[in-house]
Amino acid sequence: MDADHPVTAQDGTDPFTPRQLRILKIAVVVMGIILVIGFAAVIGRIAYLITKGGAAQPPAAHALAKAARLPLPAGAVVRSIALAGDRLAVHYDTPAGAGVAILDLLSGEPLAHVDLAPR
Repeated sequence: MDADHPVTAQDGTDPFTPRQLRILKIAVVVMGIILVIGFAAVIGRIAYLITKGGAAQPPAAHALAKAARLPLPAGAVVRSIALAGDRLAVHYDTPAGAGVAILDLLSGEPLAHVDLAPR
């Protein structure tokens, strides 16, 4: 048996050399180990999050403003709102055009008004 010539079964159908089979076995074992380590990491992370109380809470979630007032231009009609962390964005339309107002939910203070104008 030479390493350059394939080892064949009795019916002559085995196309792999012993070296190729050894490499294939090593690859399968290494990939199996990687799978086991990956599953262990996922299960460990899930267990960690469960014991830590799940998803992270905003640092001052308990200190949200009880009441907030967002001044909008006269005649404004609110079209949509979006919440991102401790910021509230209000999209509104007025007779003069559209705009977006941003409110800080922790302090209750308006942060910005952005007028949306066509080009």
